[in-house]
Amino acid sequence: PWAFNYEPAKTKASKIFYILGDSWWFRSFFPRVFMNNYKDYILINRSIGGMTNSLIVNTLQNDINLLLDNKNDISFLVCFS
Repeated sequence: PWAFNYEPAKTKASKIFYILGDSWWFRSFFPRVFMNNYKDYILINRSIGGMTNSLIVNTLQNDINLLLDNKNDISFLVCFS
């Protein structure tokens, strides 16, 4: 389950999953497992190792308007350190 299971997309991704947090979400295994199981999502992972809580808030404030202008369904996962 840790490798990418590449298959050409049969349908256009219609949902967005946005992740913002510290190093735990930055690791490569989560995107691989997520993309293998949820092919109808576009994954945006803005997590960075060592990201502070204030930087997490600032990044979300900068991204939120762009994300909400999009007409797709959006799921957010924001974790503070």
